[in-house]
Amino acid sequence: MEVESNFVYNNNKQLKLTTTMMKKFTFLMTAIVMGTGLLKAQTFTDGLMMPKNDLCTGFIYSNDSWKKYWEGSLNRENGNIGTVSTKTVAWMGAYGITDKINVIAMVPYVWTHASKGTLHDMSGLQDLTVGAKYNFLKKTIGSSELST
Repeated sequence: MEVESNFVYNNNKQLKLTTTMMKKFTFLMTAIVMGTGLLKAQTFTDGLMMPKNDLCTGFIYSNDSWKKYWEGSLNRENGNIGTVSTKTVAWMGAYGITDKINVIAMVPYVWTHASKGTLHDMSGLQDLTVGAKYNFLKKTIGSSELST
């Protein structure tokens, strides 16, 4: 075995993970996974606060279809409704009421279609969302900034 650039290799030049390396990797992955849950609570839909009187807006499009689904551990094909297709166009906007308060809205329009059966095509507004977020804390630590 030889050590090269902080990595350990066996005689065939294949990387070999040591117990210490595995412990460090496990600790790092645990910290990332646990930290991700905390960061999700930081904002409503994005990682930014809009400054006062600024508007960020845009459209989102998605297209999805399926004919199989999971029932427990069984992957089933639904012969009754065939392939179900869904298309969505959504408008999203975030507006800065103040530098610390933002209002966010989302207006999705959805179309659904089933290739078989009695399920009728449907379309319309669905899951309208309006929310607000408040920046409780903004602190600079070195060259990084912490916001909650």
